[in-house]
Amino acid sequence: RLQLGALSELALVASLRGRWDESRAWAERMHVLASAIGSPRDIGVAQLRLAEAAEAQGDAAAALRWHGLNLDIHRALDNKRMEAITWRALADLHLEQGDAEAALDACARSQALHQGLGEPGESCRVDALAACCTRALGRPAAALAQVEATLDRLPRELADCPTHETIELRWRCQQVL
Repeated sequence: RLQLGALSELALVASLRGRWDESRAWAERMHVLASAIGSPRDIGVAQLRLAEAAEAQGDAAAALRWHGLNLDIHRALDNKRMEAITWRALADLHLEQGDAEAALDACARSQALHQGLGEPGESCRVDALAACCTRALGRPAAALAQVEATLDRLPRELADCPTHETIELRWRCQQVL
C-alpha cells in the first residue's frame, strides 16, 4: 500500500509538471501493483492517471478506454462521486472528438449523480460543459439559456467558493457566449 501511495504521488507530480511519459510510466507501474494485490480503488486511480496522460498526449481512444474501465470500477465500489467525475471526463473527451451528442449524454449522467450527491460546484461545472455541447449541436439559444442559468447559480450556490474553483465553469460559459 505504501508503494501504491508513492507511485500515485509520483504520477501526479509528473502530470502536474507536464511530463506525460513519466506520469504514464508511474501509472502503469501502479496499475500492475494494484492489480496484483487486488485493490480496485487503486486500479481506478492508476487508470485515471493513465487516462489523463493519454488525453494530454493526444490519444483520445486510450483515454476513453481507461475512463470506460473506471466506470465499471466506480459502479462496483458504489463510488458515485468518482463515477460522476468520470462521466464528466468522458463528456469532455467526446466533445473534443466532435461527438456532441455522446458528450451531452455523458453530461446528463454526470449531472444526475452530482445532484444526487448535493454537489453544486460540480453540478455547475457539468452545466457549463452541457452548454458547450448544446452550442456544438447548433442550438445557440438553448446554450445561451443554459449559460444564463449556470451563471445565475454562482452568486447563490457558490458564493463562498474561491474563484480558482469556479474558473473552469466560467471559462466554458465564456466560450458559449
